[in-house]
Amino acid sequence: MKKLKYLVPEKWKRNLLNSRIMKWYSRRQLYSPEYPRVVSILTGIYPCIYSCRMCPQFSTKPKEKTHMSFDLFKKIIDQLPDSGINLEISSYGETLMVKEFTRMIEYAKEKRNKIPICIATNGLLLNSEAIDMLIRSRVDTVQVSLNAADKESFKWLMGVDAYDNASDNIKAFVKRKKELGTKKPEIYTHLIDIKELQSKNTDKFVNEWNKIVDRADTRPLGNWGGFIKNNGCSRTWQMPNKRYPCAWLWFNTKIMPTGDVHKCFTHFLSGKPGVGNINNDSIQEIWKGSKLHGVRQRHLEGRFEEEPLCGDCDVWALFPNIIN
Repeated sequence: MKKLKYLVPEKWKRNLLNSRIMKWYSRRQLYSPEYPRVVSILTGIYPCIYSCRMCPQFSTKPKEKTHMSFDLFKKIIDQLPDSGINLEISSYGETLMVKEFTRMIEYAKEKRNKIPICIATNGLLLNSEAIDMLIRSRVDTVQVSLNAADKESFKWLMGVDAYDNASDNIKAFVKRKKELGTKKPEIYTHLIDIKELQSKNTDKFVNEWNKIVDRADTRPLGNWGGFIKNNGCSRTWQMPNKRYPCAWLWFNTKIMPTGDVHKCFTHFLSGKPGVGNINNDSIQEIWKGSKLHGVRQRHLEGRFEEEPLCGDCDVWALFPNIIN
């Protein structure tokens, strides 16, 4: 764990150490040669209802809407092992806007009920119907990106005046769980810690929301492969002096609405081909395949500039150095 000490501030280290990823790492199980430890499914791409400064959609919205079909989602779920991985379901936009979303998560939980499932949302569409659906589906975690501690910060950061709506929805979710006497899904929320709002946001957010939800924490700002720039935000952490391979390549993968599989969550923004497609090969075949192996090898050899986006990315520094 010594490698963590210079990457990010102590609070980030605590968050990393408490995460499932770091628990795997501490048990030397972060990388599985047979299957990714985390399977991330991007179920939709479309213009978000927010324009967050820490997201590429702040400057460029997708021109077209793309939704994953249920048949493709089903094909992915049917390939997953019965246990031993985590499943993350999100979108490049608001996840609750995805067509057939309810059917998707109900199928995932029915077919692979031993796999922890996390749903990502910004919380604005968490109405009573959505709340009951998420509780009924038995998903394990709902991660709500509230991202601010007050209305003023929220509007500046997210581009809309919706702090009260989003925060009230989270509180209604907590209340509904108590009414039904259920512990699941656990409700997490977080903010992206940025220098411009640090003094008024961080401690207040964590202290207040940890009294309400199952977990509230802060996360460091990453630049999405260089796509986050000229947005008025700056990170609060210092880059390591020496670059090392990105851990993402050894534990996670990103499946797009079209079935394309990318090396990480930012690669699709490059417009470059991914490392495979679920319509042609299985997740396991892609994970063990020559294309992803080549990406890993280039990172191991320090040839980061040869990989699309990797040369300008800083997200690698938010993970521990798992190689040395």
